[in-house]
Amino acid sequence: EIQRYRIYVNSVPVISYRPSLEEEVSQNENFIFQCQSFDFNKEALVQWSINGEGATIDQSGKININTIDQKDNHVYTVTLSDGIDSSTFTGILYINTPPIITSTRPEYIQLGDSLQYIIKVEDDNKERPFDSTQKLELQYTIISAPKNLSVNKAGEVFWIPKSSQLGENKIEINVFDGIENIRHNFSVLVNDAPNIISTDSISIELGDTLVHLFNVEDLDEQTEFFYNIKTSIDELLFNTKEGKLTWIPKENDLGLHTLDVSVSDDYEQSATTQNLKIFVYKKPELLNKPNAEAFVGLDYIYKPKGINMYGDTMLNRAIFIKELSLQSEDSSYFYTKNIINWKPKITEIGNNQIKIDLIDSLGYENKYIFNVNT
Repeated sequence: EIQRYRIYVNSVPVISYRPSLEEEVSQNENFIFQCQSFDFNKEALVQWSINGEGATIDQSGKININTIDQKDNHVYTVTLSDGIDSSTFTGILYINTPPIITSTRPEYIQLGDSLQYIIKVEDDNKERPFDSTQKLELQYTIISAPKNLSVNKAGEVFWIPKSSQLGENKIEINVFDGIENIRHNFSVLVNDAPNIISTDSISIELGDTLVHLFNVEDLDEQTEFFYNIKTSIDELLFNTKEGKLTWIPKENDLGLHTLDVSVSDDYEQSATTQNLKIFVYKKPELLNKPNAEAFVGLDYIYKPKGINMYGDTMLNRAIFIKELSLQSEDSSYFYTKNIINWKPKITEIGNNQIKIDLIDSLGYENKYIFNVNT
């Protein structure tokens, strides 16, 4: 007896064209891919199916994955079956949300200060592309910047400008999330704060007019500055645009005065301050004049008296006689008693001069010359 069997030799259907193992797409953009297949069995009816959140596939092999409100790594599996055997493909789709830079860069920095700027970035992705076990790490790379500027892994920019880098400095830093590059372009102006280089100590004699101009040094070669003054002097005039001080001290202004003058340019926090000392003095004064007449053969005695700016008349302490002289060789000056003694001769008939030089304990002098008629 002969038995006959019908044997169906099946060929496994083949997915001949499929997505790469790793694919990426931006959030809210559908991932669409047309797969292709073949089967040696002409009568075979193949069926496509897919497993994955938001994923669909039609019977032509067209994949459609909806990414709305989705992010990070998504695993999906495509199956092609002929009812007997099947082929599968598993891929990873990374749904990317591009990084957004939210930090505000500094517009300028003072020479001598350091730039410490953290690039703040918002990125809704939490996982590293195609590796759900690792956290997302952004990468920061300098594209163009001053030579001594650096940026670390945390996006912290550090820079200490040099005097050769005054003015505008352009900076370009790339932020990479593993999929997309974002360029952070900005510029920082390096400003040199103006510095007052004029003297910080002034003396003025009572009765004079003080006119003082504050000289400023600025490596930026700025031509316009803004001045401010803090003082308790009531009648002092100050030009805030020119940095010009004008003052006529009065008797009650004798002594030391201090005031603060600051200068700034167009930028905040650029002001520098000078503590200016103004000393108002009054020369020592002679309280008594020598007699304008002298007589031949009679003693001519003169004892000068003086007073300093503080009203002190103590000779050789507050007031000193630096010089007390008479033209005559026969005159005598007694230093300890501050007395000049002279007995004119007949040959000295006429005009003779007495010279007096007063000096106080601060070094201020006042010189007098008196004519004595013999």
